[in-house]
Amino acid sequence: MIMKFRYLIFTFLMFAVSQLNGQEIALKANYLEKIKAEMLVEWPKNRTINLVYHGHSVALRIRSLF
Repeated sequence: MIMKFRYLIFTFLMFAVSQLNGQEIALKANYLEKIKAEMLVEWPKNRTINLVYHGHSVALRIRSLF
């Protein structure tokens, strides 16, 4: 029982510390602004850009970018 309580406290503290890093939701106005500008560069000055998504609602997020 004491180990479960310690684990619970440890988990809560780790979650609390992770929230202190100033993470915020990206604004639609400037979400991936630099990458979108880079994708408009024409050949031969362009380069390969790999976008990797994880989680859910990926298709919805891609449609909302452009």
